[in-house]
Amino acid sequence: MEGISSSDRARKLFERVVDIVTNDFVQERPNSLRTPHRDTSASQIGVSGSSSENSRLSARINSATPEYSRLFGFQSKRKDSKKDQKNKCKGRSASAWVHDCICLAVHDQDWLPTAHDKMNLASWGLGLKRLSFPREASSAEIDTIVYGSFPQLSGRGYDILRTGPKCKSLVVIATPPGGMTIPYMMDIVQQSKLYIRPKDHSLVEQLQTDVADASKNCSESDDSSDKSPRAFRSKGADRAVEVSSSASDMEQQSSPFVSLLDESEEEFDKQLKLAISASLLESNAVVDAVETESIPFKEALKKLCETTIKPKEYQRITIRRSHIFDDSIRLFQKGVCCNKPFKVTFIGEPAVDLGGPLREYFTVMMRAIAKNSSLFEGRTGQRVLRSNVSAVLEKTYLHVGRMMGASLLQGGSPPTFLANSIVDYMLYGIEGVQLRINNIPDIALQKVLKELEDASSVSEFQGLLDNPVLSHRIQLGIDKPSTHYHLTDKSHILRILCIHQTILSSKGQIDQMMEGLNEHGLLSLMKKYPECARVMLSNATEVLTAAAMIDLFQVEYSSCGSNNRQKEEASIIMFYDYLQDIEDGKVFLSTEPTKVQMALEKVLQFTTGSRSIPPLGFDSSPTINFCHDPAVTLPTSNTCSMSITLPTAIINVDTFSSRMTYGIGNSLGCLGHV
Repeated sequence: MEGISSSDRARKLFERVVDIVTNDFVQERPNSLRTPHRDTSASQIGVSGSSSENSRLSARINSATPEYSRLFGFQSKRKDSKKDQKNKCKGRSASAWVHDCICLAVHDQDWLPTAHDKMNLASWGLGLKRLSFPREASSAEIDTIVYGSFPQLSGRGYDILRTGPKCKSLVVIATPPGGMTIPYMMDIVQQSKLYIRPKDHSLVEQLQTDVADASKNCSESDDSSDKSPRAFRSKGADRAVEVSSSASDMEQQSSPFVSLLDESEEEFDKQLKLAISASLLESNAVVDAVETESIPFKEALKKLCETTIKPKEYQRITIRRSHIFDDSIRLFQKGVCCNKPFKVTFIGEPAVDLGGPLREYFTVMMRAIAKNSSLFEGRTGQRVLRSNVSAVLEKTYLHVGRMMGASLLQGGSPPTFLANSIVDYMLYGIEGVQLRINNIPDIALQKVLKELEDASSVSEFQGLLDNPVLSHRIQLGIDKPSTHYHLTDKSHILRILCIHQTILSSKGQIDQMMEGLNEHGLLSLMKKYPECARVMLSNATEVLTAAAMIDLFQVEYSSCGSNNRQKEEASIIMFYDYLQDIEDGKVFLSTEPTKVQMALEKVLQFTTGSRSIPPLGFDSSPTINFCHDPAVTLPTSNTCSMSITLPTAIINVDTFSSRMTYGIGNSLGCLGHV
């Protein structure tokens, strides 16, 4: 066989197989026989004989071809069509639908996740994944794929969402009568990403606990001989060890197969570090891009404040702490100007306003507005405006809007108590209001609408439309008999009912409040940067943490090497631990008759007069000072200079915590000494 090429050898071998199979049916070998780079059948070989003989020959040759393919690795080289090539490039399959899915952790989330949210989701095993669904998959098979990709959802159920109008928010995809199908999802989702969220309970607390447990286990295993990162070993290292062991066994048996694990551990570590670095650079680039988008809004807001506020024209405001809302409305009705700095005095409290009382005034004023039951209703953090005609005639809502604007312009707290539907209307108009059943203050109506949303059969859906709670639907344009409506009308009907209940029923009140908020162009500025303004106005602002508090404060130490310096360092360690214990829920203001937890916001208010960090930040950094008087065991503060003074006489951790809690919890208005 020397001098014969491999292709000629293969061709002769295939001809021999055909001879054996066809026996005496092949009288002479054709010259036109193709090389085994293409499919070969009886029709491609010149064969003489009758039609019956040819059919028998064709069957035998076709049976020989798969055997040849199995023995010699023969594969058809048929060129793919343009459609096949396009599907291959996009990772598609004729029998599967491959799509990007993002799994969220909050059960009622209807806003797009930020870059910071996506990094947190990825660390919890959620976030972006590419899922492959068979096009003929049933609803149960879809559940299996989703739960297999995101096991954290198992036993909780899930909702499927897509982006809403202008990609500003998320909307739930209603389940059709026969259950969710892939063609239905493809038609609804199209090119947008698919979002999945837990149905009833959020995953955040569970996931944070899992991460904490993993970190604890990781720290306990630091002394072990295996130094590989736990996050990587949890998914891939065990399999790598198993494969490596199998490869070693194969080598001992002198297997002719080539090992795929020849790469050294150093090279693997090098490649792993490069991959991690590239991932971190990409993540940081996303975060930087999001932060860059918020910079123009902050700069524009700062410029508006600088051009609007007249710093030398002060206004004296005298307020009773127990009647904060009534006194504020009275002053604004008398013509208080929002663009002139306030000098605040609380009746019965000797304090000169150098900034602290003003910040506290805006803080307690916002809380008083939110709690006013004659103007607002609904659950905490999702308040909607009540249909109070008398307040409209007296222009109370106008002055409430002016009070909100004054707080934002003069460095106070933003109104974070408004429902998401109200914020949607203020920033995007009626067209941008999303379906949010949980914003409806009427509990009975909210319950019926949730049942309507979950209805899976036509009869159930039509029966709920006849519920007496929905008797007002006829006045809203849903005036046909219930038998004329089907499940395809569900989203439209729910949207009408929700928008009427949260917006249209109190539209005059909302518009009047917006007019007051826009007195100096503040609302117009927000509409230019709606996403940044949404974060500022909604209750989705970043939660205050111990780490954020520590970064916020600037510590004023004594000179290095002094005795006081050692005491100060011991006190600051106890203070930092105290902040962390508050975040962990280990500190209580009272235990009887019920436990009341201490909050980091109260520590911030004790120091600065504000329960949150203003949108433009503080004018200067709050400071930590120390008192070395052995008789002083309670903290003091000055909200004007934004400083807190810690006692150094306490050396016991538990005593320090209890005295700090007593001092901060029992302070009068956080305006100075306890």
